[in-house]
Amino acid sequence: MGKNALYLVVLVFCLFGLSFCGKPKKPDYIDFQNLRLKKAGFDQAVITFDLRYFNPNKFHVQLRKAEVDIYFNNKFLGNSTLDTVIDIPKRDTFSVPVSMQIKLKDAFSNAVQLLLNPNVMVKLNGNARVSKGAITMNVPITYEGMKRIDLLGRDSASLK
Repeated sequence: MGKNALYLVVLVFCLFGLSFCGKPKKPDYIDFQNLRLKKAGFDQAVITFDLRYFNPNKFHVQLRKAEVDIYFNNKFLGNSTLDTVIDIPKRDTFSVPVSMQIKLKDAFSNAVQLLLNPNVMVKLNGNARVSKGAITMNVPITYEGMKRIDLLGRDSASLK
């Protein structure tokens, strides 16, 4: 059997196997937790938090890279890039740590709005690179929904 024929057989088996697995489902966004002010300067600050998701698939994958833009009440808050490998278990909840720089003048205007109304429209837009063995694919990250962020400490997502 020639080299090209061997590649063709492997390709057919891979495609045949993928047809039985079905199309992978996107992880379900649950919430974000542990919002913290990590570092503050004169004009910028670094905040960190964990995005929690549920993997509905029957298989585990690895998150290889992610980049996401984050908006509060349709105002751009910041961008975060993750370049650490995270193992995502099958049919289980997992967390993705996020760290991002924000401009303090934008943060203060958002903080005043949060004191008046702690319910915020959170919007996430970006892309992630996931892999299962040798197969790697890009997956869009999209979420939009209301989240309560109580800066006075009455909610688990408050600043610490």
